[in-house]
Amino acid sequence: MEIMNLPLLSLLIALPLVGALSLIIIPSPTATRWITLGFVTADLLLAALLLWLFDGNSHQMQFRETLVWILLSIFITSWESMVLASCLSS
Repeated sequence: MEIMNLPLLSLLIALPLVGALSLIIIPSPTATRWITLGFVTADLLLAALLLWLFDGNSHQMQFRETLVWILLSIFITSWESMVLASCLSS
């Protein structure tokens, strides 16, 4: 697997969110500090990797991620209509 095929920008955004959500279930203050340090370090390393992979001489889009939004919206709309139909029928 090539590293450029990974969703690096999404990981850069999601990693702190996952870290914050994981802290909700951790009761120990000491464990909270170590988990926070781990997630912050991982996010910093990922940001440094993106900086290292960035080509300043290129005018092309870099680290582009694509998602088919139309199919996603069709799925969500059909799911919402199924939920609405089941609520109205009961």
